[in-house]
Amino acid sequence: MAAPVAFNLTVVGLSIHNADLDTLERHDVSVERRNFIVRGLVKSSGVAGAFLLSTCNRKELYLQHDATVDVKKVLSQAKFFQPGCSPFINTGLPAYRRFSVK
Repeated sequence: MAAPVAFNLTVVGLSIHNADLDTLERHDVSVERRNFIVRGLVKSSGVAGAFLLSTCNRKELYLQHDATVDVKKVLSQAKFFQPGCSPFINTGLPAYRRFSVK
C-alpha cells in the first residue's frame, strides 16, 4: 500500500470584505477563460489541482499543491487577479475552513 501523499490547499480571492463590487465585477470571466486559467495552473509544476469559485460576492481560486510551490509566482503567471487589487491568501486549515459548509 502506497503512503498517503501530503499536499497543501491554498485559497486566494476577493470578496465583498476586501474588494468593492466594481472590482468583483471586473473579475467575472467566461467559462472558457475559467477553464483556461485552471488548466494553466494545473500544468504548473507542483500544482495538482485547481478550481475557481465565482459568485456575485466572491472570486476564489483554490489550489492543491505540494509544499515547494511558490503560490505568488504561480498566481502571477495565471494573470487572473488584476493589478491594483489585493486578494487574500489562506493556506492550510484557514483555506479548508473557508471552503467548509457550516
